[in-house]
Amino acid sequence: MRLEPDGKLATIRHQKIEGYMDAMTMTFPIKDPQEYGALQIGNCIDGTVFVQGDNLWVGEIKHTNTSSDACVAPPSP
Repeated sequence: MRLEPDGKLATIRHQKIEGYMDAMTMTFPIKDPQEYGALQIGNCIDGTVFVQGDNLWVGEIKHTNTSSDACVAPPSP
């Protein structure tokens, strides 16, 4: 599964983040329990990747209606 409740982790397929990383599918921590609780497989979101030292997480999550945004990845086949 691509949502891991124990660690509040979400695997997200995202677009290129200019000056930081190419488009890819990556697992991110979601610190805010309410934001994590609102995620479902297939949700498309806008959010912010926060970086503090070696730690990174996604926050300020807003749900969208388009697959051109970052999306919570479906389970692997």
